[in-house]
Amino acid sequence: MAIVSGGSEDRATLITFGAKTNGLLQSGEWFRLITPIFIHAGLLHLLLNSYALWVVGTQVEKLYGSARFLLIYLLSGVGGVAGSYFGQILMHKPDAPSVGASGAIFGLFGVLAVFGFRYRREMPPAIRRAMTAGVLPVIAVNLFIGFSIPFIDNSAHIGGLLTGAALTLIIPYIAPGREGV
Repeated sequence: MAIVSGGSEDRATLITFGAKTNGLLQSGEWFRLITPIFIHAGLLHLLLNSYALWVVGTQVEKLYGSARFLLIYLLSGVGGVAGSYFGQILMHKPDAPSVGASGAIFGLFGVLAVFGFRYRREMPPAIRRAMTAGVLPVIAVNLFIGFSIPFIDNSAHIGGLLTGAALTLIIPYIAPGREGV
């Protein structure tokens, strides 16, 4: 997620369309746990999140099927928004609007990381190496970038990552050759 730092018109527009602010969540606007996942702070933000979703989302959807993928994505997004909420409080940051799908996308990375570890004995060695060599460095690099750039809401990334990781322990995947929802 991105913390909106643009002009007051940009901030007001994003808030009107459902951006997360702690104050509005505290006042009972619970829909803001979901709406920020679908709002972005510009074309570049949308394109970067879309590319990441295309890359990692297709892998998670293959493992879990479309319905479970959607559930994981939405719950990870809510976990990201919750992470953003608590992160702003714990770090005593001002209540700035936050938008974007990256909390949900980090949740998908969390799914792949835990899945790769949990089912490592069932995977062919080449796939196991690809999961380890691909997923963990991407998580580390993106968290590093998030801690380096002030307007990136890394609390949302961590919240989504932890939510996705936890969901991997709860939601069963669809074994190859097996159909299901």
